[in-house]
Amino acid sequence: LMDHFRGIEFRLSLGRIWPFFLLAFAICGMTLIVSVFSFDQGNYSYSYSCAWWNRPFVVTYGICFYIVKLIWPFGLPAVYECSNEMMGVMPLFFYLSVFGVIFLIVVVWQLWHKRRDLVFGVLFFFLILLPVIQIVPFGQVFVAERYAYMSSVGMLLIVGQLAGEFINRHPACRYHLFAAIIL
Repeated sequence: LMDHFRGIEFRLSLGRIWPFFLLAFAICGMTLIVSVFSFDQGNYSYSYSCAWWNRPFVVTYGICFYIVKLIWPFGLPAVYECSNEMMGVMPLFFYLSVFGVIFLIVVVWQLWHKRRDLVFGVLFFFLILLPVIQIVPFGQVFVAERYAYMSSVGMLLIVGQLAGEFINRHPACRYHLFAAIIL
């Protein structure tokens, strides 16, 4: 991702980093095996269960959850438990999260050629979060703030970039912006 936005050709970039992809693939595979298949089947169950047709909604909810908790970090329990499906239906906010992800995709699409720095922040957020948004179900929780620590750097890059541009355009508001950021 960084090479792409720096203008380095994909073939050159891939030739340089392919061993890291192999290592990451092996580690992810081992983690998946350990976290999903090595538990005693009689004693281990997910704290949430959902039908295969609801799995995409768990993924979109996870993406929206991490963005919302980055902006509004209140109500943070140690374990997030999801109400299990009732006759194949998830809670409404899982289905509504699709609109948040669609909005994010539209924003990235609109900014792709205009603001590559902002697109980089969103894609960095998503790519770092990709292993933990439950595309492949694992663990006993479907979301946890600890999964967002590294990925939040992408969103904070966007905030920093926009704040810097605002200060350059409106130098008189510099101290007001600093006070708002501190608060």
